[in-house]
Amino acid sequence: MHEKQIEHEREICSGYRDSPYELDQWEQEDLKREFREYELAKISLEAAEKKLKVWGRFVQKYCE
Repeated sequence: MHEKQIEHEREICSGYRDSPYELDQWEQEDLKREFREYELAKISLEAAEKKLKVWGRFVQKYCE
C-alpha cells in the first residue's frame, strides 16, 4: 500500500521543481543541452543566411 502511495505522489509531483529559485542537477543539464542546441542552430542559421545573400537574386527568381 505504501509503495502505491509513493508512486501516486511521484505521478502527481512529476514536473514540479523542488525550489523555485534553483534548478536541480537534471534541470541544469537539460538547460545546458538546450542552450548548446540553440547556439548550434544559431550558427547554422547565420551560415545559411550568408549563403542566401550570395545567391541573392536567384533565390527570388527560383525559390519564391
